[in-house]
Amino acid sequence: MKAQRKFCVPFLVVALLQVAGVRDIYAQNLVPNGSFEEGINCPTQAGNVTLECAEWYASVQNSAGTSPTPDWFHGCSENDGYVPPEVWIGFQEPVDGDGYVGLFAFSTTVSNGREIVAVQLSSPLEIGSVYQVEFSVSNMAEPEIAIETNQIGFNFSTHQYYNYDQFPINQSHFSVEEIIPWSLDWYHVSYQFEADSAYEFLHIGNFYDDQNTLTNFLNDSATRAYYAIDNVSVSHVLNTSENGRSSTVTVYPNPAHSSIQINAQSELREAIISIYSATGNKVFEEYYRDWAPGDQIDVSDFEQGMYCLRIISPQGVYFESFIKN
Repeated sequence: MKAQRKFCVPFLVVALLQVAGVRDIYAQNLVPNGSFEEGINCPTQAGNVTLECAEWYASVQNSAGTSPTPDWFHGCSENDGYVPPEVWIGFQEPVDGDGYVGLFAFSTTVSNGREIVAVQLSSPLEIGSVYQVEFSVSNMAEPEIAIETNQIGFNFSTHQYYNYDQFPINQSHFSVEEIIPWSLDWYHVSYQFEADSAYEFLHIGNFYDDQNTLTNFLNDSATRAYYAIDNVSVSHVLNTSENGRSSTVTVYPNPAHSSIQINAQSELREAIISIYSATGNKVFEEYYRDWAPGDQIDVSDFEQGMYCLRIISPQGVYFESFIKN
């Protein structure tokens, strides 16, 4: 069930790119409230995603309509336990803004205990189109109780909920195969997915049972793997070979030595151009009101290796890779 299309590397640094005067550049994100800044009201209690975080909800439900309940944390809360960075479960700064959600991905006290957070997309995916799915994730439980796991990922669906009695399902459209370690840093996932159905919902968490999840206990008293999620986006990718169309963005020379140019079949206006190394570090980012043919980006100080170019414009999101020699 996992899609095979992948962009460069599974981990990429993903910043929320807000530049004065170009906020409309995010019109292509199909995930409402993707940075968890909006609430029905400010956080007041545990397991509050469905009740208090706008658009998002817990998507594993039993016959009584109740479910394992992810948590929403935000700086507007009057309860110190829900105000980042130091919250009741651990410590983590938001990637951007004041909020994020947290969920259990593994527990020693509940067999196959999982929490899944979900959102309805602003419009269904188009069959055959390619989408860039991105989110930031961090293992944030206090080190004394923390367990590190893999399999954090996502599923698209046409149904709103999963049946608690039939979960975990041991299937995902993408999951991180490596163990995501405990860290004060965020790990940033970027993956290209070709839609094979008109999916309406996005679900994030660990969809695999205990037997199919790798774990690393930080100490003998560790009891839980708890991960924060932030900056979720689903964007239509325009420079892929969809329906016989060729790529609309190319980089040359490739390999490059001192500089690169970007050749686009359409004008790049109000574009944010970012470059990431193969290890996921962002090494370049600039906003261009107009990218003119012949404009160059200096890469002379880059180390040798593969790099990923990302362009966000009002027309869509573009990706290309190049080699620095």
